[in-house]
Amino acid sequence: MRRGGYASLVLGFVCCHTAQANEIDVTYGAGHSFDDNYFFDTNNMAAQSYNANLGLRGSLDIDGGKIGYAVSHEEVRVPKYRFAEEHNTQAEISLTKAIGEKLE
Repeated sequence: MRRGGYASLVLGFVCCHTAQANEIDVTYGAGHSFDDNYFFDTNNMAAQSYNANLGLRGSLDIDGGKIGYAVSHEEVRVPKYRFAEEHNTQAEISLTKAIGEKLE
C-alpha cells in the first residue's frame, strides 16, 4: 500500500470518529481472477490477479445543510507481472445546502 492508501485510511478513520457523524457505511471486498490474455494484446500472456478494496462513506449535518464524504482504496496484485499491479485511491466530498423551503 502506497502513501495514498495510508492517507485514505487515516482520513476514513478520522471521519468515523467524529461526534456528529450521522451515518457511516463501510464497504470491503476481495477477489481472485485468471485471464488467458491479461493485457488484451496479441501475445496472449496469461496471469492471475488478486484484488482487495476498502471504502468508507458517511455524512455530517451542519446548519442548514449536509456534508457527505467517501474514501476508498483498492489494491490489485499480479504475482507474475509485478509492473501490472495497481494502487487506486479515491476521495469525494460533497455539500448539500437548502436554497429554499422546497429546494435542496
